Amino acid sequence: MHINDEPAIDIWYANISTHLKIVSDLETVLSEYEINRADRFRFERHRIQFVVARATLRHILSSYLSVPPKRVEFQYAHLGKPLLDPKHKSTLKFNISHTNELVAIAISLGRDVGIDIESLDHLCDYDGIATQCFTKQESEILQSVPKNIRNLAFFNAWTRKEAFLKACGLGLSRSMDTVPVTLLPGAPACLLGDDHERWSICELSPPLEHVGALVVAGSMPHVKVFHW
Repeated sequence: MHINDEPAIDIWYANISTHLKIVSDLETVLSEYEINRADRFRFERHRIQFVVARATLRHILSSYLSVPPKRVEFQYAHLGKPLLDPKHKSTLKFNISHTNELVAIAISLGRDVGIDIESLDHLCDYDGIATQCFTKQESEILQSVPKNIRNLAFFNAWTRKEAFLKACGLGLSRSMDTVPVTLLPGAPACLLGDDHERWSICELSPPLEHVGALVVAGSMPHVKVFHW
């Protein structure tokens, strides 16, 4: 697989559960640094999720770079965002997100990109988290949404904010309540405030009852979806 010169973003999804029987094989392509990170997880299920996600990333990037997965090398930005090592002499940029069941990877040519996915089955204190992480207006909108779709509205907001912060390479060093977004189910995904002038966002439709968002520098190009 090789990304061409047309302005496009490739989105890859991988179902973690379908790779559980080959975790030991997938682990062989990881670097020593990645294995050490995996071994620091307290629970085995989290370790497996990390291994599958990073091995999937390596396999997918290897198809673009035409090198074996083991030879894909990374550098890390000051806040930990992984980047391709300059030795690859590639303008590819990428971002990865994973939940209990699903891995999502965004690949772009020369544009900063961020992706985030969350499972709609995940249970949490939506209203309490919104009070801390959302703007006052977003919290009020969330309260007005019918309870049967409130979790969807919450994760619409959460994934859009997270995808933006990941695209910028800021992580949680910038407070989520400084990234206003739309969240009503059925309404277009939008960045509000000044950020929309330099970044574009779109809603994703991941499999397995997940919600997701993609943010890219500049205008939103064509998005192509693949499964690994």
